[in-house]
Amino acid sequence: MGVLYTGEDLRRALDDGKIFRPGTWHPDCLRSSGYNIRVASDYMIIPVGEHAERTMRVIPKGRRHTGDISLRPGENAFVSSEERLALDWTLTGNVGSRFSNTVRGLMVLTGMVVDPGYGWVKAPSGELRADEDQRLHFVIANVGARTTTLRPGIDQIAVMQVFSCAPPQTPRPVSSTGVEYLDDLMRGEGEEGQLALAYFRDVRDLFKRTGKLTTVVEQTSGRVDRVEAHTSSVVVFGVYVLAMALLALTFAEVPKFLAGMDPAQGWANPSTIAAGLFVLAVLIVTWRALSAMKRPQK
Repeated sequence: MGVLYTGEDLRRALDDGKIFRPGTWHPDCLRSSGYNIRVASDYMIIPVGEHAERTMRVIPKGRRHTGDISLRPGENAFVSSEERLALDWTLTGNVGSRFSNTVRGLMVLTGMVVDPGYGWVKAPSGELRADEDQRLHFVIANVGARTTTLRPGIDQIAVMQVFSCAPPQTPRPVSSTGVEYLDDLMRGEGEEGQLALAYFRDVRDLFKRTGKLTTVVEQTSGRVDRVEAHTSSVVVFGVYVLAMALLALTFAEVPKFLAGMDPAQGWANPSTIAAGLFVLAVLIVTWRALSAMKRPQK
């Protein structure tokens, strides 16, 4: 099993150019048991624009992107490492994401293993030599609730640990599987939007549509409440008018009931009882109508 390079051993391997090409790595990224990979300012596909619908912009090798890389919730991008690899044949690497990015909602997707000899190519003469621009590649997605930014050339996106290993019997150039696909996108040969991680893009779009639907429902609910308030007022007013009409009819008919009352039966006369019940019912209806009119409408 290989031995993990740490401390002075790791620093010595860096100084000797056994991991990265000289001049492409920075001492501030050195850890006690690994190295923090930085985001390059070129060779990327990133979302740009200030409006709700943004477009993907291709930044090819050698053309520097000025400014930060901004990822809104649900957006993703392709970036590469600032460091150029030239891994010795006796070394292998493991790559993992950094927790400082995870807590910000930034998900980093990449290959986990860096094979011995990664960054070496075959020269026209048939000899193996270190490539001038071999990098690590990452697809990043913002799965958080807030916009996340990265500063090219400064922010560290992943950590790489280096282990010793037995060299291969027949050294062969090691290529990064999948880079050809990304190169096709950069040349415009792929379909627009193919880089996007469909799940996060669809969740983002669904969230937007849900927000618009919620707004429509709230507006419709407000209109219904206003209609109900006006309708209730009309109904209460109608009940009030009916109660007043019944009350007026009562006062007009009661004297007739009393005039036809049989003195021998007294207050037990059926006409008297009927008139009293009728007056009581009208008073109850009138009181309820007046109470409803005084009750505030929501």
